[in-house]
Amino acid sequence: MIKRQIVIVLVLISAIATAQTTQTVRGKILDLQTRQPVISATILAQNLDKHAVSDNDGSFVLENIPLGRRHFIIQHTGYEYLELSNVSVDAGKETYLEILLEPAIFAIDEVVVKSAKPKNRPINEMAGVSARSFTVEETERYAGSLGDPSRMVANYAGVVASGDQRNDIIIRGNSPMGVLWRLDGFSIPNPNHFGAVGTSGGPVGMLNNNLLKTSDFYTGAFPAELGNALAGAFDVYLRNGSVEKYQFVGQVGFNGFELGAEGPVPIGKESSFLINYRYSTLAVFDALSINMGLGRAVPQYQDISFKLSLGKTKLGEWSLLGVAGTSYIELLDKDSEENSWSYGFTGQNTLFGSDLAVVGLTNKYTISESTTLETKVSYQGQQNRTTIDTFSVARVSSPQYRSTLSENKYVISSKFKTRISNKNIIAAGLTYNLRQPVLYDYIYAQSGVVTLRDSKILTSDLEAFAEYKRNVSQHFNFYAGLHYLHLFFNSTGSVEPRVG
Repeated sequence: MIKRQIVIVLVLISAIATAQTTQTVRGKILDLQTRQPVISATILAQNLDKHAVSDNDGSFVLENIPLGRRHFIIQHTGYEYLELSNVSVDAGKETYLEILLEPAIFAIDEVVVKSAKPKNRPINEMAGVSARSFTVEETERYAGSLGDPSRMVANYAGVVASGDQRNDIIIRGNSPMGVLWRLDGFSIPNPNHFGAVGTSGGPVGMLNNNLLKTSDFYTGAFPAELGNALAGAFDVYLRNGSVEKYQFVGQVGFNGFELGAEGPVPIGKESSFLINYRYSTLAVFDALSINMGLGRAVPQYQDISFKLSLGKTKLGEWSLLGVAGTSYIELLDKDSEENSWSYGFTGQNTLFGSDLAVVGLTNKYTISESTTLETKVSYQGQQNRTTIDTFSVARVSSPQYRSTLSENKYVISSKFKTRISNKNIIAAGLTYNLRQPVLYDYIYAQSGVVTLRDSKILTSDLEAFAEYKRNVSQHFNFYAGLHYLHLFFNSTGSVEPRVG
């Protein structure tokens, strides 16, 4: 009866969604280097005879765009010609685009030079090679991506997935532990459910692709700003919510049952909020007694992501963002049936849980049309809990091992960037990290409880970088940078030069 009701609800939702045939596409057109609005830029919906012009804050609106994959062309004098292909226009909520135009290097009188910007060119103008951008649409269209950026990039050259069960990636033979994750400019811990402290992957991603905007992925030759990484780097950004009207979304997929909302906030003209919550699909099916073939090893997880944008003020642009999630699974070998598959070790019951919380406050202050100063403050916490018991032939459990591994981190950073001219860009920044890692584990022996490790320290590190880029010609750029990392715990440091 319950299954029949679920099918009926899904059919009704599908019928309501298909009744809508058009949707609104809105967004902002910004300068790639300074993130300032580009006024009077033209965006054209190809083959639809619909266009719009950006206003004083770079915003535009295209109404009554038919649903499906659409192609848009963006043009403005003094900027490179840009095409956006395969943009998904869906029913249920408006499509929001943040478009970054690259300033033209050379201006030639009475000659118009047009070139399509490569789709894979990174957002970070300081990245020259081994970097590319990816869009939300790509996370949905790549084979086996499941809406997860980590699984999507496994389709790129030089990147291999470590297995189907997890989204760890191996980049050019490097360990997955050497991958750096960044969220809106913050270096963050492993943003995956069931992810261990110090790793970079897990079975299910915690970053919701419905909340992401165009982001960067690096496989090497990182800009100096991205230090303390050996294998690769994800530079992920959350989009802003709609500033025009309230929108709501609900969907069911592999990653979970999902509810989301976004809309304007009555604080300022460009203020908005964005929030999304997910709960494990498999856990819901298990609660409904629907057998998914996992036995008792049902992954239980939930996560929430949000972003509050306060728009432009006299003190700059402010935003508050956060991601939090918790996950738990029981691998109970004592409950396995004879000759059936066991996910845990034979003779052991393993219980594992992980938690993550990231919250950050950012301020972007525009000093001049070509100079900006970004300041960020963040708290980040993560924890792993492991319980292992053994059991006898009579299925009587006995405690064997307990472990808790956690880290709290407080971050403050500042980044200065200026465009001297269309050919020359300079950037520099500082980041201070205060860390408190805790490791406590023990075993049960005949003599009693034996503590293996009981460690709790307070330490900090400082990162500094400086970088310079010169656009020599349309096809040749020069880049140089320097990154310094100092660990105060043992007073050691490392210098990483960059030349491209």
